[in-house]
Amino acid sequence: MSIAGRKEWITFIMLIITVLSEGSGNHRRLLSYNFPSFNIGFNADGLVSITTTEESFRIVSPGLMGIPLTVSFESVRYPGRYLRHRGYILHLDTFTEGNHLLFKKDATFYPRHGRYFGGYTTYESYNFPGYFVRHQNYVLRISASGNNPTELFKKDASFLESEDNTVITRTSPAEFVSANFPTMAIGFTTLNLPQIASESLTERFRVVSPGLNSQCDTVSLESEKFPGYYLRHRGFLIHLDAFEEQSVFFNDASFWMREGILKQGYVSFESYNYPNRYIRHQGYRLKLHPYDGSTLFKADASFMQHSDLISIRREGPYRFSSKNFAQHTIGMDNSGLPHIVGSGDDMFYIVRPGLTGKEGTVSLASASFPGHYLRHKNLLIHLDPFEETAVYKPDATFYLREDHFFKGYFSLESTNLSKHFLRHQGYRLKLHGYDDSDLFRLDASFKFEL
Repeated sequence: MSIAGRKEWITFIMLIITVLSEGSGNHRRLLSYNFPSFNIGFNADGLVSITTTEESFRIVSPGLMGIPLTVSFESVRYPGRYLRHRGYILHLDTFTEGNHLLFKKDATFYPRHGRYFGGYTTYESYNFPGYFVRHQNYVLRISASGNNPTELFKKDASFLESEDNTVITRTSPAEFVSANFPTMAIGFTTLNLPQIASESLTERFRVVSPGLNSQCDTVSLESEKFPGYYLRHRGFLIHLDAFEEQSVFFNDASFWMREGILKQGYVSFESYNYPNRYIRHQGYRLKLHPYDGSTLFKADASFMQHSDLISIRREGPYRFSSKNFAQHTIGMDNSGLPHIVGSGDDMFYIVRPGLTGKEGTVSLASASFPGHYLRHKNLLIHLDPFEETAVYKPDATFYLREDHFFKGYFSLESTNLSKHFLRHQGYRLKLHGYDDSDLFRLDASFKFEL
């Protein structure tokens, strides 16, 4: 959808993202189960271990891969540096543009709350399913759990998320649309030089509060595409630079976010260390200029903040038993295709809203194959890995119709093929149009089981 065509404009909404899989903005210390006075930390070389030196992390959800229900761990002391596995050993590394896809995969994890011990969480690798973060000789690594993990493994891989007293808020990724060029928003050139740009070059930012200088009521703007990169002024031009542990960087990347000060319903960014200078566009390029009171300046320095405010909730996991084959549940047969099976252990999380983000919808995420969702394809149901595409999301999103055909049972109706329901036929799961038969109603009805 084009920027101009969007129907909703949202002004200065600060959304606290929780550090659980459903989000919080508080920092967390990650305490070891079997060494309760130790937490996850790191040495000067970035090697991650359990240590008695207190360290805290921002638990970013969804994680850097953007997959629902995943998390990434960003250092509080060193913003832009994330826990990631490398050669199976965990490191605290700085996000870099050149290897960003591999980095994002290595730095993304699935939190498994209560997997081994109540109140404790284990963290499963996104790109190495079945491998979990654990400590071994104090050093953190990812290791395969196997079918029957030892008691030592369970203890080494379990951590308590302990709340830090320092609080930070980060908005969901937002676009900042120009007041006087409403089809353009803050983005980058091919050289990563910030400017207002057309839709193909626009970017989204998280508003981090307080800003990097930790001053109350300031903000910093962190790139969603390049985590750890911030808008900052340098030579009175705005640049997108990687985080630096220097006070000059902290101050240059911190701004007062002024709501409606130059134009009602818009926000403006006043420099922290150069008061009365604002981010504005001139010749499309973003600059830091002193306020001159002109109508043009006010328009150039005003932006509309547009955020995607979707709160993801996860329920389960559940087994889904068939109405007319009560001993059968939705699962994978030997070919790996979704069927109703007689001895399956497959369970699914119900994700609300579904992947399209539309309220009242659900998606079904596999508990056995993280990041895989049930979706229809050519009127057959498949379990496919998540894709950031306009086709995959609707195909994996359904309306959950409770008590639809039978009391105590639910049915799943496609969101993009009206009156088509998930059913079994010859045990295979399919998507068929409703035919008003008793057999269809039985085949399309399921029950939750824990």
